[in-house]
Amino acid sequence: MSSSQNNQSTIYISSSLLISLIQIPILSLTIVLAIAYILLLLIRPAFRHNKLNWFTINVCLTSTCISTYFLAINIQLVLSISSSLSIRLQFFLQYMGISQVTYSHCAIACSRLLTVVYANKRIFQSNVCICCCVICGWILAVVLTMPLLFQDILIFYSNSLATNFWSYYYIVITLFLPLVIVTACNTRTLLFIRSSTRRIHAMGADGQGNQNRDGLLIKTMVGNFIVFLGGWSPPMIIQLFNKTNYIPVSLNIYFQTVAVLTLFQSVVLLIVTNQPVRTFLKQIVVGQPRVVNANRTQIKRQTIIAPH
Repeated sequence: MSSSQNNQSTIYISSSLLISLIQIPILSLTIVLAIAYILLLLIRPAFRHNKLNWFTINVCLTSTCISTYFLAINIQLVLSISSSLSIRLQFFLQYMGISQVTYSHCAIACSRLLTVVYANKRIFQSNVCICCCVICGWILAVVLTMPLLFQDILIFYSNSLATNFWSYYYIVITLFLPLVIVTACNTRTLLFIRSSTRRIHAMGADGQGNQNRDGLLIKTMVGNFIVFLGGWSPPMIIQLFNKTNYIPVSLNIYFQTVAVLTLFQSVVLLIVTNQPVRTFLKQIVVGQPRVVNANRTQIKRQTIIAPH
């Protein structure tokens, strides 16, 4: 019996080490890309003045925070360093970080609802509204996961009724509540955009391009949000209900890898779908053709003017 338990513990340790070795480069690359993207949006005035980019910065910042936490945990595991943080604090940081990412998408959905549906209200177009949406997302994530700091974590490894309650509680606040908020806000916004597009098309007026851009932005963020939920739901449910021993090792490795890949995918998708940023980066790689063309035009003008 002890031999069987030793084999199981050895397999668990080796699989945990393999998961860490897979996750470390993915998390590191995610952090580098997210920080570089944030700095680019902050340094360039044209990007900084775009209000939507502040929500992008918020998503990248929350992704950086949760990636940094898991990177530190994985490095400690690989180097066999014991953590100085209590188990309560580790659970809190983990689920608070995941909640920060999900509620950052809620902030985007609520802001787009207010700015699109209630476009005639000046307050909803202001920077104050953006700050309120972002701050509310952070506060919700912290407050709703706060009970982790004041309860016995061993409760998740028992079979009591309290175990089921708190397990379902954290699944609801981390996954299902953000899903409901994002779905409700974006559905209302998309329905409004569709009705406005039909009305504008019937009147033959210009402005359909803005409506299409709003719709594309919402669909992109919804897709990003769904991918994140799909990637993090399995490992969270397995951990909260203490079912790791019932999951095959290969499947557990797959779930853990997909979870961190969704963070990387989220940052990459934000960069790729931002057309001004994509154009700017393309100009840097190609060699800024616009500047070259402008210089050639100026030389031609000077040549024509010179004989006079």
